[in-house]
Amino acid sequence: MEIRSALHEPVTKSQLELLNAVRKAEIRPSVGLIGILLESRDEYRPRPTSDGIVAEVAIPEKSLSGTPTYDYWSARTNGDFFLIQSLFEDERTEKAVFFDTRIVRVTEALLFLCGLYDHLGVPPESRVTIGIAHHGLAGRTLTSAGRRHVMPRTTAAGSSESQISIRCRAFEAT
Repeated sequence: MEIRSALHEPVTKSQLELLNAVRKAEIRPSVGLIGILLESRDEYRPRPTSDGIVAEVAIPEKSLSGTPTYDYWSARTNGDFFLIQSLFEDERTEKAVFFDTRIVRVTEALLFLCGLYDHLGVPPESRVTIGIAHHGLAGRTLTSAGRRHVMPRTTAAGSSESQISIRCRAFEAT
């Protein structure tokens, strides 16, 4: 899963402001983390870069798919955010994609970005472009993580990508 966002009118924030905003915006869902902050282990702590902060969590123990689990995110001083992470499904089963989990993860990503920009003090009228992609889908069984009765289908497309450009206020609950 890949998430990328960019403000149309960039902000200028320090690395500490970015870290605090990510910390406050962190979503702790039932299926994983977006903007994960594992500060208890030194190798996973967010690190400063020349233009922001970055965190990388690679767990070498193989998942059921045979690949390590991986999370990487970066927040730039201009408000850009990028995340790439393994599919949660690979920790549970082989060659599957759970449509309900994907819906939840996209929702959590939008909630995280809403909180991030709010905690960075981005004005509600500011525009943001958000892209969300899922890669490595070809040959996976499309099914449900829950106990919903569905007729599983095998995916043919290798990826699914979508991009929107909205005002930050569109995130606000009505």
